[in-house]
Amino acid sequence: MNRYYIYIVLVFLMTCVSCKTDKTEDNKDAQPFSKLEALYLSHLEGCYKSLDSLAVLTDKQAIIAQYKKARFHFKHIEPALAYIDVNNYKVISGPNLPMIEEEDYTNIRITEPKNFQVIEEHLFVDDIDIDVIKKNAKFLSNRFQFIKQNTSFIFLKKGSFLKILRNQIVRTGTTGIGGFDSPAQFSIEESETVYKALKQYLDYFKGHFKDEGLFNSWHLEFDKSIEDLKGHTFEAFDRYAFIKNHTHAQMELWVKTVEDWNANISDYLPLNNDAVNLFSANTFNRLSFIERKIKDSDKVEAITSLGKRLFNDNQLGQKGSLSCASCHKSELYFTDGLPKSLDNEGNELLRNSPTLFYASLQRGFFHDSRIGGLEGQINEVINNPKEFGIDINLFLERVKDHPEYIQLFQEAFKDSVSKRHIKIALAYYVGSLNPFNSKFDRNIRGQEHTLTEGEKNGFNIFMGKAACATCHFAPVFNGTVPPNYKDTELEVLGVPKSVEWYDAKVDSDLGRYYYFNTEERKHAFKTPTIRNIEKTAPYMHNGVYKTLEEVVRFYNVGGGHGIGIRLENQTLPTDSLHLTDKEQKDLISFMKTLTDDTKNY
Repeated sequence: MNRYYIYIVLVFLMTCVSCKTDKTEDNKDAQPFSKLEALYLSHLEGCYKSLDSLAVLTDKQAIIAQYKKARFHFKHIEPALAYIDVNNYKVISGPNLPMIEEEDYTNIRITEPKNFQVIEEHLFVDDIDIDVIKKNAKFLSNRFQFIKQNTSFIFLKKGSFLKILRNQIVRTGTTGIGGFDSPAQFSIEESETVYKALKQYLDYFKGHFKDEGLFNSWHLEFDKSIEDLKGHTFEAFDRYAFIKNHTHAQMELWVKTVEDWNANISDYLPLNNDAVNLFSANTFNRLSFIERKIKDSDKVEAITSLGKRLFNDNQLGQKGSLSCASCHKSELYFTDGLPKSLDNEGNELLRNSPTLFYASLQRGFFHDSRIGGLEGQINEVINNPKEFGIDINLFLERVKDHPEYIQLFQEAFKDSVSKRHIKIALAYYVGSLNPFNSKFDRNIRGQEHTLTEGEKNGFNIFMGKAACATCHFAPVFNGTVPPNYKDTELEVLGVPKSVEWYDAKVDSDLGRYYYFNTEERKHAFKTPTIRNIEKTAPYMHNGVYKTLEEVVRFYNVGGGHGIGIRLENQTLPTDSLHLTDKEQKDLISFMKTLTDDTKNY
């Protein structure tokens, strides 16, 4: 046999071995997903059968029993559904509010809610509305049947499962135990159900673990989580301890599992792949929030440094005396400390300057969320005649007039000065303003133990009874919804024009309404971060409140509705929170623990 034929035989044998290996790997992935899909489909069936039973009942207690059974099945599918079918998940688990999608003036879609929360809010009251409950139950039943008919796990890989796992861990620790999708406050017992589901999910993937001890650690951690969730009321549950002891422990196990499985995970997820807790400067992948990314990671520091210099250079703005730092002063935590900011002529504007700390970790900019990215926000500020007041092209020329910038841009971008690079540099600098070095951060990371019982209680009130965390989501405490961080919410609070409650009138600023003239968006504003709130007074878009005590009092009575302002589209629940004086004091004490050390910014 000559050498050519020997070569052909060897190639053939190697190909066979390779194919066999590939098939073995495919089967290794396919088998657990096949089991997971079967479990998923069985709970989908449980959802719609429970809802069908609910829809023919008239006795309140019998309806409640079927409703809770439907939710039990739903919480078993939540981890997978939220990953493979996020749009249906948002419809099913969304708030009892219209879903508003505004693409442009000709494409505004408003969908009335038909979901679990509508049922809850009409079921757990003294005078229940049977017709509304049945209507929503039938809608959900049909939706679950549709999902079942169109479900396939065939394209999922082991990396997909790991994303499902971490997403749910973060979801439960940030929104699940906070009551985000359960107005009737079943969140704690439903979180217990979720962990039982995750434990079952993980069992299907036991064969993927090279380190059996790691698999056992997962089992032990899930058992501890389930035990700590068991039997607690919504108000009494210690969320601080749960996140510190369980959510973070599970994030550490997740990082170890990615390595153990040699799994391929995207580099541009909102959470870094090596994040082991929620409250660290390394938790978020800030580049995932920036529109245009520089592939050369070695240049990030140089670009950020250049952005900081541009940010503080008052020679580039109108009349050579204005910079970004004029309205976002670092010593005032990147605000200007005014109720309403001043334009470049010294005249009062409509709203105030929000802090830039953590500003990059959101999907909407300006108080009305009219711009979707940092670069767009920067462009608008430069072009706005009342702010920088110069054309972006003139701004570019002013940068080029300074020889030192020519060198800095060459070093940062290996290119000349351009409008694109100016906006990227500024975006990278603003994107770096995420310290996560507050007293609260250091404590929940376990670096120190200095929180008082009142401060811990304040966090638990924030996440529980006061329902603050249903709009201000931990760990950033803004309106960008975890764990996907794709949507930043707007709310209608009924903010008054004056601090006085007698004959209160809503502030005349219509907020988001000005953008598309959508009636339901009148007086709607983006939910900002409350990090560093102790240092960023005055509060609200119009600076109406000077103290945190005034802010908490406003929320405690039900926002604008509680002081006599009647807005049909108020999204903040209108009923009182019934917070005691001590609870209000503890809540404020907690918020003050979110103050960062900012000397390096």
